[in-house]
Amino acid sequence: MITVRQRNAEKAGFGYEKVRLKCGPGPKQWMCPQMSQPLSVEKAALSHFAQQGWRGFSGEGGLLLTLIKAMSFQNLGYDERMRYVEALYTLAAEPSYGRSYTVAELLTNLARATAGQVAANFDQMASRGPHIEQTAWGHSSDTSSVLDVFPGLERWMLLELFEVAGSDLLHRIATIFASNPYEYRRGWPDITMWRERQLRFVEVKAPGDSLGKSQKVIAQTFAVPLGLDFTLLDVVVPPAVP
Repeated sequence: MITVRQRNAEKAGFGYEKVRLKCGPGPKQWMCPQMSQPLSVEKAALSHFAQQGWRGFSGEGGLLLTLIKAMSFQNLGYDERMRYVEALYTLAAEPSYGRSYTVAELLTNLARATAGQVAANFDQMASRGPHIEQTAWGHSSDTSSVLDVFPGLERWMLLELFEVAGSDLLHRIATIFASNPYEYRRGWPDITMWRERQLRFVEVKAPGDSLGKSQKVIAQTFAVPLGLDFTLLDVVVPPAVP
């Protein structure tokens, strides 16, 4: 029997899958299937998939958008290190801001990106420095890191996603993203994961949750035309044992 949630997921461009996870001791806590410790529902779901050999990151579009940023610059400068990728692409599209690069140049860099470039740029984003900028008025230092925004993100995740997705698909994603960066920064599925050459994006829904407008927009804009595997994971509580 097709449920309302399944019907809504498929209408929005998502596949549908159901998983049983045990509730944790606190509110909005779920038990990790691998280590039996309380986690967020997204991290517990990722642990479920990890048991099946999947690798990835739970953090909405954090991994994918960070990879696009790392691929878009040959060498990240001070001004770009901690700017969100949507801001960088927006500024690049506005000549009045006097940027030294254009959207076309960013996309060209992305198409030609290497694993070494991705690793070096991620290390620059993740490092806490201190990073010092010299100006005519003196200098300023910065100890912030991309890990403040996306805790748990690691270099190997970008490198493996870079390898699995491939430059062509990432260039197509980035090209669409660049057409409306602030609109398309939101709504990416909770989990980006891969196994061998298969790439999946999984939106995790606990009981009572539903797909938001931005999530439907991302599915219709990216998943449907690019043939990406978007899945809604319906988390249900196992029946109580008498």
